[in-house]
Amino acid sequence: MVLLTGTVNTLVSMPSVLTIALQMALVPAISHAKAKMDKQTIRISAQVGTKLAIYLGLPCAVGLYVLAQPIISCLYSNLQPSSITTAAMLLQQMAPAIIFLALVQTLTGVLQGMGRVLYSSTASGSWGNRKGYTFVSVNTHTIY
Repeated sequence: MVLLTGTVNTLVSMPSVLTIALQMALVPAISHAKAKMDKQTIRISAQVGTKLAIYLGLPCAVGLYVLAQPIISCLYSNLQPSSITTAAMLLQQMAPAIIFLALVQTLTGVLQGMGRVLYSSTASGSWGNRKGYTFVSVNTHTIY
């Protein structure tokens, strides 16, 4: 369990730094276009954001999958050889999720920019809802 939470999740979360930055850039761009009712700019921003998320997520996922063993060995040299092998296998299994994580983060930014905050939280947690979690809607207030 320590290998999963301490080493593998840390490495899988690293590419999200880039996609969160992309999300943070998309929100004001799309909300500005929505305020002007410019559907073409919204569409182009969403398409470019989605493409960038794939362009960022896919190489990161492939790189972590292919280079799992050397990356774990280099960064966590204090682990036992059997733990390095196990962590590398876990990293290879979790690497494809980076693509989907990048897409979810980016598309959440698109939905938030369009003012669909409830839809974005429901879309992000739709699997959680099927597992028995209940979502509570909260009225939000904009702070200027």
